[in-house]
Amino acid sequence: MSGIGGTTMEYKIGDSTILVLLGDKTSRFVYANPAYQEASGYSWEELKGTATTAMVHPDTPKQVLMDMVFTIGKKQPWTGIIKNRRKNGDFYWVRLNIMPVYDRQRKFAGSLMAHSQPSRDEIAALEPMYKSIREGTDSG
Repeated sequence: MSGIGGTTMEYKIGDSTILVLLGDKTSRFVYANPAYQEASGYSWEELKGTATTAMVHPDTPKQVLMDMVFTIGKKQPWTGIIKNRRKNGDFYWVRLNIMPVYDRQRKFAGSLMAHSQPSRDEIAALEPMYKSIREGTDSG
């Protein structure tokens, strides 16, 4: 549910919950487990074929996304903490681990993404840094 007066609220995924996605070569959804669907607020029918990056909250700096896309583009794994947006406008933080997936001919087929809950300390440390990156200010 959205917050009072149009503000957004944080949705917390469980400490032992893992949100799993598969993206194709163009990072479009080909699979999302039920835990991901619940956290995002979207049904599989709504997610299927859409860009996985469409779920990223605008508070996540574009530089973080550029690093993620660049790394995956080189067929390398990537790990980072991002803020995702739910269907209703609320948000949730995740530690995102992305691994490239290859077909039997060893050709890049897409990415496996596993999301888990980062610690409150990690989120508290990242929020001001992400804000300064978005605003182009020095956080130190």
